[in-house]
Amino acid sequence: MIKTCLPDVLEKKRLQITKRHNINASIAIFFIFTVLFLFIHLLASIEVRSRGWVLGLLGLSLFLCLFFIMRFISKLDYLFCKELGFICPECHKPLYIVIGRETGSKRLMDGRCPHCNKDLKG
Repeated sequence: MIKTCLPDVLEKKRLQITKRHNINASIAIFFIFTVLFLFIHLLASIEVRSRGWVLGLLGLSLFLCLFFIMRFISKLDYLFCKELGFICPECHKPLYIVIGRETGSKRLMDGRCPHCNKDLKG
């Protein structure tokens, strides 16, 4: 596990949120592969003439599944951050973010808020 410069209280909360996020993401990946598997079986049972429509429907449904699952997981992360009190005392935004991983995670690892860059070590 990667250790950050955060105080121990915030570090424990970060680890809890990370665990919960990974579980939610694993369930989402399982769901997406299940939907994909069902569509492949549906595609195999359809006439050759209709497969274009089914492939288009498959692509659209996978895109929509990914979009809504990512939004749902982000919302769950946000709610869990608020529940645990893992929010910045300055800007009141959640400290755990996945989107914008490069800058947000790097700032958090240094003990700063990923949104307003406030020092959280104090």
